[in-house]
Amino acid sequence: MAKFPVGCYVETPAGSRDRFGRIVGVAGDQCIVQFYDYCVKRTVKFHAKSLTLSAREPSKALEALDGTEPEDVVQQTLLDALVDDDNPGVRVEAINELRDLAASGRVSSDDGHMVSVLRDRMQKDPNTYIRLQSAQVIRELGPRQKF
Repeated sequence: MAKFPVGCYVETPAGSRDRFGRIVGVAGDQCIVQFYDYCVKRTVKFHAKSLTLSAREPSKALEALDGTEPEDVVQQTLLDALVDDDNPGVRVEAINELRDLAASGRVSSDDGHMVSVLRDRMQKDPNTYIRLQSAQVIRELGPRQKF
């Protein structure tokens, strides 16, 4: 039986063309690891002994932030992860959280820094999902008239 639960992020063996992925299944002593190649999901089987648990668990980082900091600190942390993190899983989690904040109205449409970061990610992020979701967040932040 594999030692990694489904959903956790792992680092693949040295020499692999992929570095970080998410466990999406287990078959005996093999783990099925999912990678994103731009907008295409791809899975590869690895022997469980060749994988190490990633210290960069995006869901754990977001759980740690939940409710403990003012929203502007959380928002800035998510923007930093979106721009600076090499792990696409972390960036996907960050844009998903930012999208949820925008959809719930907890982000000001006057936040020029956030819009600037989202426009940059919409144009330059190597991950198609992140580019599309950045555009969605900008739409969510669109002009909101008060009546």
